[in-house]
Amino acid sequence: MITQISNSAAWTSTIDEFITRDVPIVKATDDIKVVAEKFRNTPHRTVLVADPTTDKLAGLITSKDLTKLAEKSSGVAKDIASSGNVVAIRNDAQVWQLLKIMNGENALGRPLDTLPVVDADGKPQGVVKRDTLRGITLNLPTAQ
Repeated sequence: MITQISNSAAWTSTIDEFITRDVPIVKATDDIKVVAEKFRNTPHRTVLVADPTTDKLAGLITSKDLTKLAEKSSGVAKDIASSGNVVAIRNDAQVWQLLKIMNGENALGRPLDTLPVVDADGKPQGVVKRDTLRGITLNLPTAQ
């Protein structure tokens, strides 16, 4: 599917239409068996991890982290989550901000394939995936 964003307003429109919202969320204290079950039941290959007391984003678990899951017979979600320096974007951010962060202008200093989305309170709302952005064409005015 190709989404067209017309004119220069494209850069200042919000990222809302690019957010995948049905991404599973687990608590950092949930058993890794719960995490494994969430992975089995989602096509997104990402599970967001929330702090159990604040519900704020505490990390994420991607398909790359599944090797850690396979190595553990017990534990909780925070044991396998990428949680040290999690890069996220607010759901009211603009497209130009999203593109900059996903293309490497972030705390990790590298391009990202999956970017968690949070609300103003830091609570997970979903993710934006690079694959979703590949179908975008921007109809920007050409320079004269």
